[in-house]
Amino acid sequence: MRNWCRKFQADPTLSCLDKQRPGGPRFARCQQKIQQISRLIHDDAWRSIRELAAHTGISIGSVHRIITQDLKLRKIASRFIPKILTDNQKQRHVDATQRNLQRLEDEPLLLRRVVTGDESWVHCYQPNLKQQDMAWVSRQDPRPVKALRARSVKKVMLTTFMDDSACLHHEFTRKSVNRYTYTHILGRLREKVHRKCPGMWAPAAGRQRAMLLLHDNAPAHTALHTRAHLHASGVSLLEHPPYSPNMSPCDYFLFPRLKRELRG
Repeated sequence: MRNWCRKFQADPTLSCLDKQRPGGPRFARCQQKIQQISRLIHDDAWRSIRELAAHTGISIGSVHRIITQDLKLRKIASRFIPKILTDNQKQRHVDATQRNLQRLEDEPLLLRRVVTGDESWVHCYQPNLKQQDMAWVSRQDPRPVKALRARSVKKVMLTTFMDDSACLHHEFTRKSVNRYTYTHILGRLREKVHRKCPGMWAPAAGRQRAMLLLHDNAPAHTALHTRAHLHASGVSLLEHPPYSPNMSPCDYFLFPRLKRELRG
């Protein structure tokens, strides 16, 4: 205190307030470091902030500010897809879609002739999603807890076929569907279509049966035994590109909603 008093008495212009100054130079967030981090992320987008800090020699906080504020990047998880298509498979998708669209323009009532089917495993018990177990509580109440349960080992294979108005045929089996089981199911489907939709099964003039079958490219569906059975039965197929679940309504309309309602 004595030393400070002497300094203030010796220099009346001395003040307790800080003088205005431009500030110290920013060594961490300089353009060179920003470009270096940008190159490292471009080479490997899966690098962590700690790895980038170790490579550049600056703090973790400075690296985080460079990524979020200067480069304006964010880190997100990868989205899982059934399969990454090759260029040839993508071209087959385009060609098949164009042929189906052209066929739809030539036959406006084409979709009324389509019978689509697929099979899926349904577990006897499958736990609810976290969104399904959300409950309203007050701010004073503790968060509700629930024991973690796994889906059951017991399961059944559901095979279903439907047209644009209703479900025509469905079966439950305990084993996977192979080519021989699938041909027997197709035989029973023919009987259901002949009884429920006789107009769809009546022969049309100058072409094959009015019924068009749409199923995916599972091994049981594309087997030679199955194709020979369909040819002998006079059933035409609607082209289904490989790895295209959006073509069949069962994959994106029926099975997800059915399993969501059966959870818990």
